[in-house]
Amino acid sequence: MTNTSRVGEMRPAPHRILQSTKPASSATPRRSAEGGERPALHDAIENAAVRGGIASAEIEQLREEFYSYCARADTMATEMLAAIIELREDLAEMRRRASRAAGSSLSKLPPGWVYLKQASFETGYHREHLRQLAIAKSIKGKRVGGIWRVILASAIAYANKTSSP
Repeated sequence: MTNTSRVGEMRPAPHRILQSTKPASSATPRRSAEGGERPALHDAIENAAVRGGIASAEIEQLREEFYSYCARADTMATEMLAAIIELREDLAEMRRRASRAAGSSLSKLPPGWVYLKQASFETGYHREHLRQLAIAKSIKGKRVGGIWRVILASAIAYANKTSSP
């Protein structure tokens, strides 16, 4: 595949140049004008671009565009990370509120109402048997949020009624 930059001038497409050029892995990195190390890939890209007929001004322009895209991508990634962190904090707060709301409703029972565990202890009946009695309306009870509660007096009255002849 070829790419035309000026009328009549043919050169390989940039992505083909990059595919055919592999940086030397054992090459020592050169120093850039700023004093930092230049990655070997930069040298390989520059060499391939020069061989492909791309002028150094075009190389510099492409490099600036690349760094601009990288900067924008970094900014977008940072913004997305901040949004994710904010959403996680909001979710944690919502879970805390839901937990507090559920905990407060579970701990505050109306007077006379108890959980099946306490009714089981008071009457001597198994919790499952008390649940079945509440379903059959033999004792007063209700299920709230998957948790059964019964009126203790009703459970004790049922126990006294069935145990006496």
